[in-house]
Amino acid sequence: MRWWSAQPFDGKGIEVGDSKTDISHAYDTTSASGRWGIGPVVDMTLTSHIVIRAEAFFGHLHYSKVTQVYTGTPTDGTLNVTYTEHTRTGYWDFPLLVRYQNSPHPTTTSSSSSSTGPKINFSFNPILSHGFVEAGAIVRQLTTVRSGDDTLDSDNSTAYNEIPTKANHSIVEGAVVGLGFRFVDELNLKVMPEVRYILWSGPIFESQSTLSRTRQLEVGLSFVF
Repeated sequence: MRWWSAQPFDGKGIEVGDSKTDISHAYDTTSASGRWGIGPVVDMTLTSHIVIRAEAFFGHLHYSKVTQVYTGTPTDGTLNVTYTEHTRTGYWDFPLLVRYQNSPHPTTTSSSSSSTGPKINFSFNPILSHGFVEAGAIVRQLTTVRSGDDTLDSDNSTAYNEIPTKANHSIVEGAVVGLGFRFVDELNLKVMPEVRYILWSGPIFESQSTLSRTRQLEVGLSFVF
């Protein structure tokens, strides 16, 4: 399971004016995408410390973009037309990681030469012994993009179309680094909480106020049998 610390779109509003035509555009994008995902994971153990992990996650992207066209400025001008775009798409994420993990160390006991003397315990830090670090690559593949576009003119006339918005990249690659902890019970069930940072090679959507984030912080929890 994974959870993102922020929406996948960097929502913001911008204004663009043209002094020659006295026409201004105001753009504003909001995101309502899901911030969590769930999917399968497979670990392949190479050594007691080195593990290769493959994952697959499916998710949804959803944003709404409002474009307002003014004669003059948005502050004191006349609103001519409003375009509202609602775009949805799905995607698959495929992370491939190499993990270096510690193995929990049992408590080591040492005693003096006298069997009746005091015993001194030297124990490895029990939390750090469960720690791991990981790094690798991730690929995001978009599915079909669907859009609904509403037009509202100043005379209250309306129009609608479903021409899909074109994504900047239908496939985007990224780099992943992370750290976490690995706990194993008597039945060999592994519970692994972790934090990851992802750096994407570029935005999936990029137009005026619509911008996909290229940096992502996420929290994950894995259950491995």
